[in-house]
Amino acid sequence: MDPLMEPDKMYVESLKDDGASAHLSPPHAAYTTDFELLKHDVTDLRNKNTELSVKIDDVRKQLLSIKADSSHKLNIVVHVQENIMTDLLEIKSDMKFLSDSVTAMHMDSCFYYIRQLALYGENVKNKATTMDSHFQADIKHVYPRFKKDPNVLLTDTWLINDVTGVRLSLSCPWSEVDQVLIPILPTNKAYWMLAVLDIKERTMSIFNSARQTYPDLRVRTGV
Repeated sequence: MDPLMEPDKMYVESLKDDGASAHLSPPHAAYTTDFELLKHDVTDLRNKNTELSVKIDDVRKQLLSIKADSSHKLNIVVHVQENIMTDLLEIKSDMKFLSDSVTAMHMDSCFYYIRQLALYGENVKNKATTMDSHFQADIKHVYPRFKKDPNVLLTDTWLINDVTGVRLSLSCPWSEVDQVLIPILPTNKAYWMLAVLDIKERTMSIFNSARQTYPDLRVRTGV
C-alpha cells in the first residue's frame, strides 16, 4: 500500500533507487522561474518598443524636414522660372523696340538721301522733299485735336517745323515743292509703305508693295 502524501508536497521518483524512496520538490518553483523569465522578456520588449518608437519619431522628423526642404526648393525653382520668364519677356520687348528703332533709323537714312538727291540731283523733274518716321506719329497725335479745332495746325510747333522745313536737314518748305514723300507704318507694323503727298492736287497716294498679302482695305484701316 502506497504511503500517504503530505499536503503541498509531491513525490518525484529517483532513477537510482529501486524502492519506493522519493524526493520532494516545492510546487511553485518551476512556475516562479517561468514567470520571472516572462517578466524579463516583457520588459525587454518594452525597452525595444521604446527604442523603436524613438527611431520612428526620428524618421518622421527627417521625412518632414525633407518634405519642407523639397517644398522650399520647389518654391525656389518656381521663383527662378518666373524670373526667367519675366526676363525673357523684357528681352523680347527690348529686342522688338530695338528692331523697330533700327528699322526706323534705316528708313530715316534712306529718306535723308532722297532729300539730298531731290535738292542737289541733276535732271530732277519734280521738286520734292521728304519726312521721317516721326512725322506719322506727330500727325496721329494732332489729328484728334484737329477734328475739334482745325486751327491747331497753326499752333503745333513740331508740325510747323516739318512744314516749313526747319526740323530736318536738307529739307525744303512745302510751299516750294510739288510733292512730299512720307514713310508710313500701319498700326500692326506689318511693313513700311511710301505715301506721296501732292501739294498742288491736294491728294495723297500710298504705294502698297505687298498687295497680295496686305490688301488695300487693310492699308486704309491701318494707316
